Amino acid sequence: MRKLFSALLVALSLIVTGCFDNKPKDNDTESQTIKFGVSCDYPPFTYLEDGQPAGFEVLLAKLIASELGKTAEFSDMQFSLIPTAIKSGKVDAGISCIGMTEERKKDFDFTDKYYDEEVGVLYLKSAHEEIDSNVMKMLSKSKIGIQLGTVMEKNLDDAMSKSAISDAQKISMDVANQLVEALKSGHVDFVILDLFQVKFFAENNSEFGYVVANDFANIGENEGYRIILPKESPYTQKINSIIHKLNAEGKINELLLIAQADCSAKSQECASSSEDQDANLNDRMQQDNAENTVTDLVDEQRQVQDQQTS
Repeated sequence: MRKLFSALLVALSLIVTGCFDNKPKDNDTESQTIKFGVSCDYPPFTYLEDGQPAGFEVLLAKLIASELGKTAEFSDMQFSLIPTAIKSGKVDAGISCIGMTEERKKDFDFTDKYYDEEVGVLYLKSAHEEIDSNVMKMLSKSKIGIQLGTVMEKNLDDAMSKSAISDAQKISMDVANQLVEALKSGHVDFVILDLFQVKFFAENNSEFGYVVANDFANIGENEGYRIILPKESPYTQKINSIIHKLNAEGKINELLLIAQADCSAKSQECASSSEDQDANLNDRMQQDNAENTVTDLVDEQRQVQDQQTS
């Protein structure tokens, strides 16, 4: 009888332990998919092709998922909302030219870098016949377009707090193509983006010129683009090992070249992919109160970001 009673107690304890064990499971028992948050407005890194996410980082995410024995899924969203989506559990990770900062490290895990960040400034040739070799001097007293929530925006804020370009005006937008449209229409004088993307826009549009501006890139231990994950994610170290392996095999660079070639071959679709996210942007900016429209658009995006992060 005692043996039977002891056996029942052991069985009951196993059942209770199983019901209340909320510790993260090992990858072998987790979902067979890993969901990435992406912002498809950054060709050739991420863009929409036939309505589906495509580009270098999408290819990389698929390869990483395959190495994990999983299938990659993607959720397209505004860049500034990717951290919120990770915190809420809507996605497992984010990959969209995301830089690491000391502030972000408090709330998220970051993988080792998979791409060395460089920064460029895009401008209209017709508006700037001569470009000063001193980037900070060139940006002085100008309207500078920059993507909302990026490390580049933070570094621009730091530069504007100093005397070098304290007289410049920052205009932040959530979608890179919005910045390019604002540049075309004269609502901003310069746009700061990743150098690879700046080159893409300049190569596919003769109106544009560009200069390198690595003053706005991350340097030191935080440099480069990384995958962002929830704090203490079981994926972090495993993805790090995969990134190191792919780098050693030269596969990450291969993926970048494949995406660049594919995007260049479909330059019109690639350059306009993010118009799907805001198809009415041009109409809004061509209204009689166009100057206010840009400001309103920025305010709307700030409000959305504040609501999502509050």
